[in-house]
Amino acid sequence: MMTTPSSRRVQNSRNNPPVADKNKITVYENSTDTPLGITAPTDPDGDPLTIRVIGLPRLGTVTKADGTEVKRRDKLTSEELVGLEYDAPNNYNGKGNAGGFFYFVNDGTSNRLGSTRITINPLPEDFKPGEVIVKLKDVDNKTSSKKIESFRDNLDIEVISTIEGIGVELWKLPNSTNVQEFVEEYSSRPEFDIQPNFTNTKLFTPNHPDDPDYNVLEGSSPPGLGRLWGLNNKGQTGGTDDADINAPEAWGFTTTPVVSPTVNSTVRVAVIDTGVDVNHPDLTGNLNLDLAANTIFGDDPEDVTDNHGHGTHVAGIIGAVGNNQTGVVGVNWDVEIVPIKAFDDIDGDGVPEATDMAILEAINYAINVAKVDIINASWGKLPDNDNDDNDDIAELWKNVIDNDTDDESQPPPSPPPLFVAAAGNQGVDIDDPENAVYPASIDSQNIISVAATDHDDNLSSFSNFGASVDLAAPGGSDIPGNGPGSSTDPRNIYSTLPNNDYGYSAGTSAAAAYVSGAAALMLGTRRARNEKTGQPDLSTLQLEEKLRNAITPINGLPTATGGRLNLYNGIDQEGIGWGDVHFTTFDGRKYDLQSFGDFIMAETARNDDDWVVQTRQQPWAKNSSVAVNTAFATRVDGKTVVFNQKFPNNRLQVGGVDFPLASGETKNIGDSKIERDGNKYTITYAGNDGIIDVDDAKLTAFDNGDHINIHISDFATMQGLLGNNDGNPNNDFALSDDTQKSNNVTAKTIHQEHGEYWRVPSEDKEQKGDRKSLFEDSAEVIGIPKRFLTLDGFPKNDVAAVNAKVKKAGITDKDRADAVAFDLLATEDETFLTSAVEFFKSVDEANNPDVQAPVQFDFNADGVADILWREEKGRRARSDIWFMNDDGTLNKSTPLVNYYSRWDVAGVGDFNADGVADILWRHKKYGFNYIWLMNDEGTFNSRLHIKRLSSSWNVEGVADFNGDGVEDIFWRNKSQNQIWFMNDEGKVNNRASLDSLGTSWDVAGVGDFNGDGVEDILLRDTKGSNEIWFMNDQGEVDNRDRLSRLSSRWDVAGVGDFNSDGVEDILWRDTKGSNQIWLMNDQGKVQSSVDPGSYDSAWDVAGVAEFNGDGVADILWRDENNGSNRIWLMNNDGTRNQIVDPGSLGSTWDVVGM
Repeated sequence: MMTTPSSRRVQNSRNNPPVADKNKITVYENSTDTPLGITAPTDPDGDPLTIRVIGLPRLGTVTKADGTEVKRRDKLTSEELVGLEYDAPNNYNGKGNAGGFFYFVNDGTSNRLGSTRITINPLPEDFKPGEVIVKLKDVDNKTSSKKIESFRDNLDIEVISTIEGIGVELWKLPNSTNVQEFVEEYSSRPEFDIQPNFTNTKLFTPNHPDDPDYNVLEGSSPPGLGRLWGLNNKGQTGGTDDADINAPEAWGFTTTPVVSPTVNSTVRVAVIDTGVDVNHPDLTGNLNLDLAANTIFGDDPEDVTDNHGHGTHVAGIIGAVGNNQTGVVGVNWDVEIVPIKAFDDIDGDGVPEATDMAILEAINYAINVAKVDIINASWGKLPDNDNDDNDDIAELWKNVIDNDTDDESQPPPSPPPLFVAAAGNQGVDIDDPENAVYPASIDSQNIISVAATDHDDNLSSFSNFGASVDLAAPGGSDIPGNGPGSSTDPRNIYSTLPNNDYGYSAGTSAAAAYVSGAAALMLGTRRARNEKTGQPDLSTLQLEEKLRNAITPINGLPTATGGRLNLYNGIDQEGIGWGDVHFTTFDGRKYDLQSFGDFIMAETARNDDDWVVQTRQQPWAKNSSVAVNTAFATRVDGKTVVFNQKFPNNRLQVGGVDFPLASGETKNIGDSKIERDGNKYTITYAGNDGIIDVDDAKLTAFDNGDHINIHISDFATMQGLLGNNDGNPNNDFALSDDTQKSNNVTAKTIHQEHGEYWRVPSEDKEQKGDRKSLFEDSAEVIGIPKRFLTLDGFPKNDVAAVNAKVKKAGITDKDRADAVAFDLLATEDETFLTSAVEFFKSVDEANNPDVQAPVQFDFNADGVADILWREEKGRRARSDIWFMNDDGTLNKSTPLVNYYSRWDVAGVGDFNADGVADILWRHKKYGFNYIWLMNDEGTFNSRLHIKRLSSSWNVEGVADFNGDGVEDIFWRNKSQNQIWFMNDEGKVNNRASLDSLGTSWDVAGVGDFNGDGVEDILLRDTKGSNEIWFMNDQGEVDNRDRLSRLSSRWDVAGVGDFNSDGVEDILWRDTKGSNQIWLMNDQGKVQSSVDPGSYDSAWDVAGVAEFNGDGVADILWRDENNGSNRIWLMNNDGTRNQIVDPGSLGSTWDVVGM
């Protein structure tokens, strides 16, 4: 780990030439409309720029946003350049470089080259391209054979293999033929059956690389030297076997393959360090030199030559190329490393240092220019305890690492990547402020700090430690005195060095590099799987959480997790959700638990009753996302009965002895009995078995081979999992310590908390009641994770189908919907849906007997609409929110962080279903779109970039067009219409085009005009005709209906529910100041027309919203001439109740978003 000087002030340099983008994209064959991802060129001096195309990809085509193909020598505007898209060639069999798109940006005096390099990958098919297997239906039929021969000749098909006797042939299709289309077209031929030539995967894949410095296997070729003990420790350096990160297990060698370490070239890691040897044969294949940078003042900004060796050593640990029969291998064999040089020998003493400014610029460049996923920081800054500026410096570093900027001259910043920081090499507890090491000691949720361990899994003698250090990784035993390569101690970390060399070094620098490489492989694995499942990428916080869980616990290791990095655990948890035991409680409701272990399913309420049923939950063999019953144990007449699917001979044991039971057989256990009917086992407890004297109780178990379904008859008063069956619905969620939970607990609480109370401890403890395990062996116990249910482990199509069922049942809350969807997917038991609907209904009624839907434009979730204002003056602009009281008066005014005037508020809506209004921003010129997700304090939590759309499109409405509880975006371009359907993370889920409409028609408003919970679209033409497009919950136009005409001197002034009937109504205003409200019924028809009163024509309707929380829409009026405002608080019959003055605001301000 290197240090930076505490005080060295450097001015940033400024270059006069223009700045052009250089990047890479990877696409699949046949893909179309892939953005080239080019950012707009800029010029530091503000000179006008010209853009000229000088080179096109040798494969595929580049088009403008309007579909026009781009030609060499074309001149482009900046907007056209940013909007360019790429269409890959069809049926490109293989993988290769398609060339690139190149252009010059000229400021009048000099050119700068911009580029996008393009790589084409074949589609991830599970069959061999260009081949089909054909089964001849009648081998001996000569007529049929002639037809087949003629068929092949006509289509230029070659028979490349035949299995005689059974009539199977392998056909080679012409290069231009698509296999799937061919099979679909000719599958009905009477002469043969046809299918693709599907590929198969071996169960075990030998993913040990052939790099000689790695191999430790006997007889390996080439012979192995085993220097990389941090990856695979077999005691070759005198250390402890398996004191490593379990790399070969993660790479798929010793276990069922989890991942190939060559799948994730799209993961980008910045190495901010001393540079890198760009010609090293073990690194060149994984370096992105197009994005390489130097932030040292006075240096060539593209020179990343490593004059020291530290950066090259770190880069090799992260991602030295694997399987190239050369030198070493990195944690991740195929990763994109971006070297950023910020350190050099500034003082001439041989020790690399960096100024604060060089590091800050490097981090900012990595996040906002190189767009990396991970930053490796194998360095640190020691505090100057005589300097009072330590806190200021730490805060400045935190702002840059978190990418928290107040510079509103630019679009919202990129999400911060994972920042992996070395804990330091002083051997001290960095929880002590005097020992703090920056950035490892900075309190940021994006930083993960790393200590070092040696080859015996002990904390390295030099390593810092403490609760602020997250985990450890291999770092060696002894720091060499003269930098990387000066040590020959094999207990240290061997990696790449400049001049095509290799050597040993040690320190938390190396440990941090191991974690960066692991994070890249974990993220890449997730992305590779997501190409098939369509699941979202991991966020930085999710990746950090997975890393903290990806450990092997080490006794006494003084870090927050107490563990050393275990790559296999990190890879293995990718895409795996936490399971369901799908218990039915005594009232018939079904719930999930997200943990594994032994649980109390039921016991009698009296402590002296000798009766209990316990179940064991373990990962399901078919889907490790699901935890299922694999065993149960109970007490019958004083004897322990255990049913376990893992027993080798008989499923049953009584008193620890095998208890054979054939189908159709019944045996006694004391006064009780057990019987078997196929896979059904029934235990009937005698009425005098210590249980309250009622009818005999029964436990029925269905042995399904890989899981058990268990049912207990409802008898007497007993307690158990999640509840107490005593007829009182308010203690169905009683805990094992007799604490009662009311029936209105949330589903998330049930999932994540209550189940733990009924788990049997892994060791014997004195507890109330029978809390000792009835199983002789101890079960695997896995705690409940921080994250809630995930559907990652299920096929995308199945998830979509189940989500549709859940949505149709009226379950729209994200946590609830995911939980129920998980149940249905894991069990294929439709009764979970009915049970869930009933349960959630009872919960909602208990919690909110008069629950109201979220109020539009409510920025603080208090049930009252607020007002968003914006003022533009030249290039500057500012925004305020008026938070309203429930009587229509102003509570307080709060300024927002400002955007320049080039940005507009395009709409306001709840884009993540949290009950708080969010803000949609749109760039006037370039068509960029961002969402500010707001919290309930009226400030924004995060800024999300969503898809770009040409500036010729306008937002015509924000509303929930598919009834999923998340508001969507309605766009219009002349006569074209489309809806962006949003998910509850503020991202575009999918897009759908609606029918076009003549340019004489305008969107007059959006609202639920028939009370079905789905917003509809109100249209009006220039001649006074009106039409409603009624939408269904699939986001489609269900039907259209014309309303009465109204003279063109009338305009739709707003839409809202003016009579509290759950159907939105239409407010009209004419040019003379008259007003009328069309009250709509649930058929989408005008029920009646009401005159709410007139208002002078100087006043305009600025918005319609619920300003006093009574469930009735009110009207906000504004006089633009003097800045006065009024609110009409309405009765529930469409008439005016009173007029309120909320305060005035200068005429330069406008109400936006309403």
